[in-house]
Amino acid sequence: MAMGNNIAHTLNHSPFARRLQNCGGMADADLGALDGIHQDLVRLGKGETLATAGHAPDRILVIEDGWAFRFQLLDDGGRQITEILAPGDMLNCEALSRLSPGHAAEALTPVTMRAFQAQEFLKTVQTTPGIAAALWWSEFQIDNMLREQITRLGRRDAQSRIAHFFLELLMRARCAGVIRGGMIEAPLSQSHLADLLGLTPVHVSRTLRRLNGMVKWTRRSVCVTDEDALCRVAGFDAAYLNLQNYAKYRMRGQQAVAE
Repeated sequence: MAMGNNIAHTLNHSPFARRLQNCGGMADADLGALDGIHQDLVRLGKGETLATAGHAPDRILVIEDGWAFRFQLLDDGGRQITEILAPGDMLNCEALSRLSPGHAAEALTPVTMRAFQAQEFLKTVQTTPGIAAALWWSEFQIDNMLREQITRLGRRDAQSRIAHFFLELLMRARCAGVIRGGMIEAPLSQSHLADLLGLTPVHVSRTLRRLNGMVKWTRRSVCVTDEDALCRVAGFDAAYLNLQNYAKYRMRGQQAVAE
């Protein structure tokens, strides 16, 4: 793990700020209060550990750049990925209550994170209702995403599982402003998708071929090329993500694909 000095640049235009302002309704003044908290820059390489089950963190970590995932290991060595972490996501909100996570997290790519001292962060949240409300929105969205994941695993077939997950990833990337040329630069392998969606890598491979024309998937990125068709396959309704101005984000995404 590499750690830098106090970050010189502000949170303005960071994925974390875009996510909380675009979707959580956080005001500019609230962003200034967050900027007043001492921050360090933490860099991790691909495959390094971001969080360990049972270890109570003392810092709030927010992904500035790169992708990661939460997972749990089974006694037989199997792995269940429970969540993909994107730029703008807070890794360990439990640090505010000095709790230990029941999961581990690993860097999917090289990752850069902002590290806030947990108790200083908590004091700022307690005295700034706008930040508290935005973080409450964020945790409520995560809660809804986990419920939707249960539904995906329990009731959707392979094609609608993958389609639904890709659309969720698309909405989240738009909210954080990390769509690049219509592409989500998340290097999700077939094994990652299998461990996330309760499928085998072979089944994932066959299903991705059936989604060809709606999704362009590579080992380095995902691009939704026909959003309407993919929504029909998935039966997707973005309401559970609680995105403000959803039409605006959808229009941005369509313009990016056209470019």
